[in-house]
Amino acid sequence: FLHANIGIKQLFSIIPVGLISIAIPISPAGAGVGHLVFEELFKALGQDKGASFFNLYFLVAISVNLLGVIPYVLWKKKHTFKEAEALEEVQ
Repeated sequence: FLHANIGIKQLFSIIPVGLISIAIPISPAGAGVGHLVFEELFKALGQDKGASFFNLYFLVAISVNLLGVIPYVLWKKKHTFKEAEALEEVQ
């Protein structure tokens, strides 16, 4: 992607179209559909690495989203046995 001859204006015009197209809930996180859409959009600009671009986007998005498990695990409330018993008695 570093050596591709695509202008920033062209990227700013095709990437939003590609992201809008993967928002249609056909497959989880747009996998497959996004590869096809980005491949075709990049082919329209004379490039052949559209699916690889989507792979890069997909890996970064999934990695960033999975980082949310760290604060969840570290700061989730841990109940004691007494609190659990009190909750059972209320129900």
